[in-house]
Amino acid sequence: MDLENKNIDKQIQQIFEDNKLIDLQAFIKRKTYLNETNMWIMYVFHILQTSGIVCTTISAGYNDLNMIWLGVCLNASASLLSIYEKNNNAIIKKLSREIILIKKGTYVDENVLVDTEDAPTAPVYTNTSNIESTPASNEV
Repeated sequence: MDLENKNIDKQIQQIFEDNKLIDLQAFIKRKTYLNETNMWIMYVFHILQTSGIVCTTISAGYNDLNMIWLGVCLNASASLLSIYEKNNNAIIKKLSREIILIKKGTYVDENVLVDTEDAPTAPVYTNTSNIESTPASNEV
């Protein structure tokens, strides 16, 4: 009986170790992808921002309202890309902390951060109450 418990404990420990390895690989893959994406976002951001400034400046000189709005839209698009880049940077920092925790051996898998393509999807439950919801009946 004691031998069975030790075997079960070893299997459970192996499952946890495998999960850490899978998480580490997913974190590194996601971090690499986000870094590459941020590089392209920065290039497009600077192109849009510069184009918007040049467009707005030239159109203001010629008093062309349509071109001014084009410049404003280019600058707004650049601002949205900047927000997206900042969100990616926050995710990268979180991934880096998780990677460091795995390296230190203090990692606890409690976060829902990374959705990988390989991960199985779990059912989503929206009803958190203990009361089962049933459709209303028209009967009185």
